[in-house]
Amino acid sequence: MLRAGLISIVMVGAASFCAGGEAGHSSVTQAQVAAAISDSGTPVTADQVTLLTNVTATTNAPSLKVDSVQGWGDRQLRIRMSCASPQECLPFYVAVGVGEDASRSLAAFNRSPAATSTASTVVVRNGSPATLLINQGRVHIQLRVVCLESGSVGQTIRVEDKINKMIYLAQIVDKSQLRGGL
Repeated sequence: MLRAGLISIVMVGAASFCAGGEAGHSSVTQAQVAAAISDSGTPVTADQVTLLTNVTATTNAPSLKVDSVQGWGDRQLRIRMSCASPQECLPFYVAVGVGEDASRSLAAFNRSPAATSTASTVVVRNGSPATLLINQGRVHIQLRVVCLESGSVGQTIRVEDKINKMIYLAQIVDKSQLRGGL
């Protein structure tokens, strides 16, 4: 009898933990994502946004930005988002349903004022080799990696160490050099 009481207490505790996420973390909502995409120049409603995973941030209202946009099927776009401050959340993807052809929506997104004003020259392409430098305190690591995404200087992309099959987030310094952290 006592054992059943303990189990229900543990289960209630687990349910409240799962519902609220970690202490000090809050969920990013579809409305927040839609507002960030709309701020970039392409109007989107929360109903059009599908979060592909649960996204948590260290603040209630993180400042979100659009990193990249790709066509994803006939009537969807896949958008890579991140927080303006990397300490607030990890990068994540969302799907945005468009009522028309995705290629036309993608072209409209690329012509938006925010996209053209922040667009810079792509210096690293998907599949190109680069050197990842990780410097933190007395630790200095240099890895040969392959870029998994294209990007411009200052942008954070995913890269893969082909020997260990590890994927890292790295900031682009120039066409052959990236910077990362532990």
